[in-house]
Amino acid sequence: MGYVTRDMQIIVEDCQNHRPEVIVPQDICVVAGTVIDQDIFGYDPDSDPVKIEAFSQLLSLEPNRAEITFPKPNDFQPSTPTNHAKIVFHWQTACENIKEQPYQVVFKITDNPESGQRLIQFKTWNITVVGHHHSGSMHTRCPRSDRQAWSGTSTHVRMLRPYKSGVV
Repeated sequence: MGYVTRDMQIIVEDCQNHRPEVIVPQDICVVAGTVIDQDIFGYDPDSDPVKIEAFSQLLSLEPNRAEITFPKPNDFQPSTPTNHAKIVFHWQTACENIKEQPYQVVFKITDNPESGQRLIQFKTWNITVVGHHHSGSMHTRCPRSDRQAWSGTSTHVRMLRPYKSGVV
């Protein structure tokens, strides 16, 4: 075995650009059969245009893959700290999606300043899918107490409420 010694020079310069911010919902726990519709927002503190992207196995999961609605074309959108860019996450969960570990959706936001380097931010959203309790009442067991619980079957759910252990 051998080794190679490398010499590297890194130049750090002051940058007037500020990192964009992607606003991701709190981690959630849903009962299989729930439809998740969630707006994902992002903005740049310098009011530069931003591009929001999503990466997840859910986007290629068959037969019920999640969908992301982007502006057409999926390019940089105008944004300000008070007027956010947006994409929409949609997923019809099913019993086949029940598993102990959460599904992860990683969101990336990139700004597009007039000059200088583009900056990015990544944030991850965890979605846990659980089954029904056998007695007919909906029962969710989320792995962490800071999760959110949504309950419902074949319904659209958009509101969050704090998760409480036991029957929802």
